[in-house]
Amino acid sequence: MTNSYDSLNMLIDTIEENLESVIDYNELAKVIGTSSYAMQRIFVFLTGITLTEYIRKRRLTKAAEELMKTDNKIIDIAIKYKYDSPISFSNAFKKFHGQSPANFRKANKKINFFPKIEFTNIVNQMKDLKYEVVEREKQTFYGKVTDVIQETDKQAIANLYDSARKDGIMDFMVNNSKGKELYYGVYESIYEKGEYTRKRKILFTLLNT
Repeated sequence: MTNSYDSLNMLIDTIEENLESVIDYNELAKVIGTSSYAMQRIFVFLTGITLTEYIRKRRLTKAAEELMKTDNKIIDIAIKYKYDSPISFSNAFKKFHGQSPANFRKANKKINFFPKIEFTNIVNQMKDLKYEVVEREKQTFYGKVTDVIQETDKQAIANLYDSARKDGIMDFMVNNSKGKELYYGVYESIYEKGEYTRKRKILFTLLNT
């Protein structure tokens, strides 16, 4: 059974396995069952850097390791880690490591290592959130619905997530999101006797616009 940590670490593992390939963000987002836009926002929120910056730093770290450990040509390493030319690779490498690839190989100094991220205890990494309540016109949502989730049921969210992945709901939403952000944690409530009563929780929804 996967949880939020597992899914995010699967995302990191997928990136790591494809550092030598062109990474399609739309396909990458399917690993965690969301849109490319939402995935990038989540990543920045949790890590403090953009996904593009993370991939760049991991590639430059791997490139430096290869320069130290092999005799592979610099141009081959540049192409391997998806740089268009030796010049663009050299400029990026120098900016990150403080010297050109050629000088780095000769000097064999310690690299500016950027480690692979591992997500653990995400809640403790989060900052305070600002929110506001807004009123909207009637809208149609598509998604995966569950009954009221009790606070004591710690596995309910993970079960719903797995179910949405298994029955294809997540793939449908991602493929039809058109790059827009998906909605999470939408609640259906009934207003009675001066107060709202939560009736059920929709974890994953796609707004029909």
